[in-house]
Amino acid sequence: MDFTIRKLFLSEDINAPEGNLSPDKTAALYECTTSVKAGNLEPPDSSHFETAVRTGKIPAGQYFFLQGFSKTNVEAFIEGNLGAEASGKNGQNTVIRVDPEKAALLIQAAKELWLEALWQEINLADGKFFLRLLEENSFCVFQIFRPLGAA
Repeated sequence: MDFTIRKLFLSEDINAPEGNLSPDKTAALYECTTSVKAGNLEPPDSSHFETAVRTGKIPAGQYFFLQGFSKTNVEAFIEGNLGAEASGKNGQNTVIRVDPEKAALLIQAAKELWLEALWQEINLADGKFFLRLLEENSFCVFQIFRPLGAA
């Protein structure tokens, strides 16, 4: 899958919805972990996206960013890519261990973002990134925000 990847300056926090959907159509936000570090040139695919935890916001800042689409709605996307336990009933502190077989699309997206950062010689912060899910015309749009590291 080809993704358009960009540097992004987020001037304001993106906040999680208070109900099912916020006015900007955000359905869910996750803080995710990755063990891929700058000097690691051939990490296993599964290390690009390891865990996810619901979070209240994506903080303002500088990010490497990509966006992708799914032909399912947000709930089906969450269940199909993260698992049923991630669908919001367990609260913000539930750590979701990402199943590489289920989350193949998200792992591929995180990997492509990392490869593009290598190609462009962009330093990414180690350890975490953010996943935003939006509902657009009954389809899920996913966005990955990977913080930039020190130059």
